[in-house]
Amino acid sequence: EENVQRFREGIHAAELICTRHGYYGDTYGHILGVQAIERQLAGDKQGARKYYERALRYFKRGSRGSVATMIPYGALLKELEEFDAAATVLIEAVGSATDARHRCCAHLELGRLCRAQGELTDAEGELLCALRIARRHGFHDELGDIVRELARLSADLGEHGIAERSYAVA
Repeated sequence: EENVQRFREGIHAAELICTRHGYYGDTYGHILGVQAIERQLAGDKQGARKYYERALRYFKRGSRGSVATMIPYGALLKELEEFDAAATVLIEAVGSATDARHRCCAHLELGRLCRAQGELTDAEGELLCALRIARRHGFHDELGDIVRELARLSADLGEHGIAERSYAVA
């Protein structure tokens, strides 16, 4: 609890410095992105959405910061069942990502979105793409998430064992 309070105070201090000196660049975008995540974790999805949208205005289009913000923003839009908006954001994140981890996470979220919409073939393609990236770069945390998502997809498809086969092939 004490660490959370210090974190909030640090974010607030950084926000004051940025606004007082008229600096509204990537740093301010990162601050707003962190505040969006904090709101999302607290269950305030509409508040989080506003912070994500504000944050994205401060990043250069296609920058690392914008891609890092688009991924959880797309996931939030999926949770709000705004599938078309989520798809637009996540497709842009996949196309703009220059960092392998961001590209992997964007494909993972896009696969989750496709699965939520019942587009199971597209979901499998996105998840396999994420799996290849994760294996190539040794992203162990993402590997676990991807394999779990492939297992859920295999249950949806009624093809038990797709996750194991996919992991062996990728």
